Amino acid sequence: MEELREELKKEKSNAMQKKKLERDACLKVIKENDVEKQRRLGEQEYDRMKQVKVQEEYNAMLDKQEKQRADEWAAREQRIQKIMGRMGDVYKKTDHAERAQDRKTLEE
Repeated sequence: MEELREELKKEKSNAMQKKKLERDACLKVIKENDVEKQRRLGEQEYDRMKQVKVQEEYNAMLDKQEKQRADEWAAREQRIQKIMGRMGDVYKKTDHAERAQDRKTLEE
């Protein structure tokens, strides 16, 4: 009878030890999963931050290009206005000279 009790005690002890090992293994897996999840979240956040930075740089480049286009357009318009002003001056001088010539011709 004593042997039977000892055997039952050993089996119970072994079962408890097995349960503890299984529980510890499960807790270890859960902990590893949490660590992996945090690592993935960290990588996702890093990737997101990187994408935001790239988008900001791209937007800055587009803004710079737009400003350059606007500056070039303004310079072009100024050159056109300057040329138109010169053409107007030339036209006025030519027109004035032609009128003077016409008056001379009419007076003769």
